[in-house]
Amino acid sequence: MIDDATTSEHDTAPWVTGVLAALQAAVLSLAVVVLPAVAVFVATSASPGNASTSWPAAVVTGAGLWLLAHGVPLVTAGAVVSIVPIGLTALTVLACYASARRTAQRTWSALGAAVGTYALVTVLVVLLAGFAGLAQLGSALLGGVAVAGLGVGAAVLTTSDRPDLPRWWDALERVPAAVRLGARAGMAAVAMVVLVASLLVLAWVFMGRSRSMDVVTALDVSGFDAAALALGQSSLVPNVVLWAVAWIAGPGFAVGSGSHFAPTDVVMGPMPVFPILGAMPAESLPGAFWLLGPAVVAVAGGIAGLVVRRAAQRWRDVGLVVLTVGLTAAGLTALLTDVAGGSAGPGRMAEIGGEPFVVGIVVGGEAAAGALVFLALAHPATRRAVVAGWRRLRRAGGAEGTQEAAEREATPAPPVPGPPATAPVPSPPSPAGVHDPAAADTSEGPAGAR
Repeated sequence: MIDDATTSEHDTAPWVTGVLAALQAAVLSLAVVVLPAVAVFVATSASPGNASTSWPAAVVTGAGLWLLAHGVPLVTAGAVVSIVPIGLTALTVLACYASARRTAQRTWSALGAAVGTYALVTVLVVLLAGFAGLAQLGSALLGGVAVAGLGVGAAVLTTSDRPDLPRWWDALERVPAAVRLGARAGMAAVAMVVLVASLLVLAWVFMGRSRSMDVVTALDVSGFDAAALALGQSSLVPNVVLWAVAWIAGPGFAVGSGSHFAPTDVVMGPMPVFPILGAMPAESLPGAFWLLGPAVVAVAGGIAGLVVRRAAQRWRDVGLVVLTVGLTAAGLTALLTDVAGGSAGPGRMAEIGGEPFVVGIVVGGEAAAGALVFLALAHPATRRAVVAGWRRLRRAGGAEGTQEAAEREATPAPPVPGPPATAPVPSPPSPAGVHDPAAADTSEGPAGAR
């Protein structure tokens, strides 16, 4: 008899656990998308407009949405849909993370097997769904590697029993500390700007709630249709947040060719009938209030720079930190802007989102400027110069005060006016024969004593 309690938990090969984790994640995330699509088909199958639709078509639609979350563009009726629903992408990454934490062992072989298996499943779904173009296959492979690498990598490499890092990782320690910390500061600055953009989107939703309700009323959806619409909107909320980043920085974004949403100008045009798009800003900011957005990005860069100010004790290190903050913020913002935008259909819907290169350069420049200002003010040399200037100012003020006191002492005080002097009044003469005791005492003096 074999005692199960004494059986080692590592009897299974590590790479097998990685394969199982990848399969679990793929099936779970696919089910989350495909099953609602099939449910919507079943609920609306009695409608005359869906008479020519079959449940396999609903499965293909759900699989297409799942592939779109991995960056695989969809080509339907000559129209290309390439905009990535980032909310759905985050769900697939979370599925990979949860499956790896539950199943995969903490080894490099398990990580490699999981990433490879997930990428192959993504390619297989492309083939089965009929999207077997060369661009789709390449995007499926890269998207599968990216999603599984983020999810499974976070599960395997962030635990206490994680595998040893390879030797080439030690080479990163040779990179100057100012560069490494500057890269972290750049990512922190982008994270702070994204947080501010999230709050801005909430304000947009609140101010545009009436327009969104008009769209919902015009669509006349209920039941499963309403649930599917809500799911689709929630998957695009992160995209809108990243559009708001472009709005805060200044360049703005577009929702269709010819439209432009920016703090300085708003050019609206026909947009898709989607409730969340009713929350787009309808007016530009008055006067110079548009400068508040770039100021927010600069402050975020400055705060991120102050976090790593201890590594910038020399002006050379300050320059490295500022440069790295700018490059990191620019690259990361450009990548996120590119993922959040794309094409959503034919015609004018082929242009949605911000310009990745322009938005990245602007955000990187503003973050670097903020970091430079804050680091320069917090530099020890600046503090010493400020303290020395303050002391000189105090000494100069003290010397001026001493000189004024000496001048006041040397200057004679003006006479104080008093009551006018009066002439002495003579006493009247004493009458003859009258003895004056005071006069007698005065005249006798010491002789009288003798």
